[in-house]
Amino acid sequence: MHPRWRLRNDCRVHRDTITADVAARLVAAQFPQWAALPVVPVKLNGWDNTTFRLGDELSVRLPSADQYTAQIAKEHRWLPVLAPSLPLPIPVPVAMGRPSDDFPRPWSVYRWIAGEPAGAGQVADLVRFASSLAGFLAALQAIDAGGGPPAGEHNFFRGGPLATYDQQTRQLIRLLADDVDASAATMVWDAALASTWERRPVWVHGDVTGSNLLVADGAIHAVIDFGGLAVGDPACDLVMEWTFFTGDSAAAFRRGLCLDEATWARGRGWALWKALLMIGEENERRGGGHDAARRFGWRYSPRQIVDLVIADHGRLAGRPGMDLGFPGTCAAVRGGGQPVPEIGYVRTVVNGVPVVATPEEIDITTADRLRTALLDLASGGHPKVIVDMTRTQFCDSTGLSALIRTYERIAAEDRELRLVLPEDGIVPYIMALTGVDRFIPCFTSIEEALAHTPDGADPTTT
Repeated sequence: MHPRWRLRNDCRVHRDTITADVAARLVAAQFPQWAALPVVPVKLNGWDNTTFRLGDELSVRLPSADQYTAQIAKEHRWLPVLAPSLPLPIPVPVAMGRPSDDFPRPWSVYRWIAGEPAGAGQVADLVRFASSLAGFLAALQAIDAGGGPPAGEHNFFRGGPLATYDQQTRQLIRLLADDVDASAATMVWDAALASTWERRPVWVHGDVTGSNLLVADGAIHAVIDFGGLAVGDPACDLVMEWTFFTGDSAAAFRRGLCLDEATWARGRGWALWKALLMIGEENERRGGGHDAARRFGWRYSPRQIVDLVIADHGRLAGRPGMDLGFPGTCAAVRGGGQPVPEIGYVRTVVNGVPVVATPEEIDITTADRLRTALLDLASGGHPKVIVDMTRTQFCDSTGLSALIRTYERIAAEDRELRLVLPEDGIVPYIMALTGVDRFIPCFTSIEEALAHTPDGADPTTT
């Protein structure tokens, strides 16, 4: 990432120098009772610390830069206070290591917590997962915050005023105008800055993301990495709404937290800021931002997250459909510079009803191609069409807006149109946000769509 995009320059120790051998020497020198235990790197490391498993019951965390060292004393002071009031396990500090010639910073030993970082494949029930996470955050916010550390440099102002990142975010929006809808993003950001937290400060985790949530047997099992812990505005802890959840799971997450809409608007601002940072890093490092997103445990790419917060803002602002009133266009290239796939095709014809499949990604270019294909079918003696969108995993705001206008036009001309949507993901979520299902029947399989189409029958390829 270009250094001018950072809040300040940093001096991180290169991760290659924070090895299991270093950790083992530190343990042997300062805690000889554990010297014989094996030290093994964990599969997924965080950004602020490098973590190693120490035997079967302990872990060692070494901060990767000087600015992260203040988190150690904070966690040792407050995690034992918070843990008894929380419904899920959190890290328990066991010992604090001293700086030495082997490693120039304080470091920590914790109890090991079993589980895997949350990801789409590990979570069995996203709605239940979302409800459980909301319950954890509600419990955290309910704990007496008196004497707790206010947001500041120690946690990069998580829980503090979002305006801290105003200049950086506006600069990112300008620099990334070819990647995102700059006008729409600015509207989201302005709405986020329009309010502040006026109630008593509450505890915030500061970095609620998939990689900091452990899963066991398909359910959330523990919450880890409290380096961002502070007391302040809980909006920073809401970003999972757009980085991980959609549809019913997003609704369950919201229901579990008694927060006003202004707080959710600030949450959108935090999600937008982080996603813009990752797009900038992706551009700078040719894919580095996408790698970082995977490390955070995001279920969606940074560009998808920007589109989700824009869509959510537009829905709440009362704008119809995906035509959110935002000028501008989004780039037609996604993910490492690969061109968007060509438009779908007539895959099957059943009793004269064509089934058109959409591509994996839809932007303004592919939406225009699909519009042409659908209108050609309608004018060519096919007034009934099924559009199969189950392959589609990404829709940017301008492309989906154009696509919905096409659907509206076909419906207004009394032609029969049926949509087949995936059961989960961005597409059904945005279709529900925009109210498409109010004027076009939506289904989860071609068979179901055919059953509701006049003269429909079981699919037969022709």
